[in-house]
Parts: sequence; C-alpha cells; structure tokens
Amino acid sequence: MDTDVLIIGAGPTGLVLALWLTRLGVRVRIVDKTAEPGTTSRAVAVQGRTLEFYSQLGLAAAVVATGSSTSSALKAAGAEHYLDRLADLVQIVRNGASA
Repeated sequence: MDTDVLIIGAGPTGLVLALWLTRLGVRVRIVDKTAEPGTTSRAVAVQGRTLEFYSQLGLAAAVVATGSSTSSALKAAGAEHYLDRLADLVQIVRNGASA
C-alpha cells in the first residue's frame, strides 16, 4: 500500500486526523507503540468545539448517543452532591448568554 501520510499515535488526535485525511482522499498509515486498542478512556468529557469538528466528519450524533451525561457520570462516581452546583452553573451560563 502506498502511503501519503504516516501518522504516529493511534490516540484520539491521530485517529481523527486519519479520518479527516482519508475523507480528503489522502492515503494514511497509522503506527502506535501499543499493539492492542486501549481498554480505558482518559477522556472525562468532550468539548463543544470537538463536537463541532466531529459534526464535520459525520460523527457527532454517534458520539453523543453513546456517551453519558454529566449527571450520569457524577452519579456513577458517587458525586451526586455536585448536581445542584452544576444546575446553578448551567443557569448562570444561560442567563449570561441571553443577556
């Protein structure tokens, strides 16, 4: 296989770069220091700007559908007491955005 671009690292950045380049017709090859896919996630959340980028790739809906909400993650972590603070923060942001 001919390769136009060699991507070092099969983490989130390398994989999304490979997806984007492949979509543009660029032939890529990915190499990574580990032989197997990761079994855990280092990501706690996906930023809004990342979802915008994923939307351009047609991935955003699938990412959101398979993810967990912040409240679910807090409950799973036994940190339900932060839910009220989170609700207060959301209200502050909404009020600030509408002003």
